Amino acid sequence: MKKTSNQKTLLVASVLAIPVVLTAFQSFASDPVPVKSIIGLDDRSFVSSPESSMFSPVGMVLGVWNEEYGICTGTLIAEDIVVTAAHCITDKNGEWANKVYFAPSLSSDWQGVHLPFDYAAVVDAVVWYDDIDDLAFVKIDMPLAYDAGYYKVITADEAILSWYFDYYGPVWGYNAGYPTDKDLEMWYSYCSVREWLSYYGQMGSDCDSLEGSSGSPFIVADFDDLYVAGVLTAQVGPDYAWAGYGYSYRQGKNLVQPIPESYYSEAMSKLR
Repeated sequence: MKKTSNQKTLLVASVLAIPVVLTAFQSFASDPVPVKSIIGLDDRSFVSSPESSMFSPVGMVLGVWNEEYGICTGTLIAEDIVVTAAHCITDKNGEWANKVYFAPSLSSDWQGVHLPFDYAAVVDAVVWYDDIDDLAFVKIDMPLAYDAGYYKVITADEAILSWYFDYYGPVWGYNAGYPTDKDLEMWYSYCSVREWLSYYGQMGSDCDSLEGSSGSPFIVADFDDLYVAGVLTAQVGPDYAWAGYGYSYRQGKNLVQPIPESYYSEAMSKLR
């Protein structure tokens, strides 16, 4: 997540006519940090019509802290439940955003869109946020999946993930979100999660994703259906080297928070 600077505010406010004052966002942690990076080549692609694409359940998450707001990405996993990163709606001191909003399938056509989004406010949430967890499920005040659809969820714990990466290697899929370097339009990349990083309790990925894409989904396809297998949270590196499939490079890794079965079950039980 990135809380945009005053310089960015002038540009956004002039385009959207939003009477909101923003200030710089102070990082929530020193290691890892909630900053994303381009891994290798920048192969992100523009989603021109999110509402009619496979990424229609993906939307912008807006957390409002008094006179600041933070932009993230979230994903519908039920008619009125969104999964995102916990740091998009709270901090490690337990301070929650005053308001949280969600807008799925938001396109580059901002006409008629006003921030904060007043039609999809969060009414409840279940959050896990500590040294290795950065996961939140939020219930919104109206069902939006009738128009946008929603993804199913793949749950997995550390033992399963460690075993899978050791024996099978990378899992390929897609990441989609609203990076602030792309004027808050939806962009996606074809990328992979490729190892379990036990120190961080998350998966290392080569997904190209910058600020604004915190909480964006790692999407996998299976038997003509789409599933969320985790959400992007932070970056580590660049003191790691990946090798294989004919290439080798030293670069930071964008972390993907998996969705443990126990967390998913608890959240859905409380929010439904």
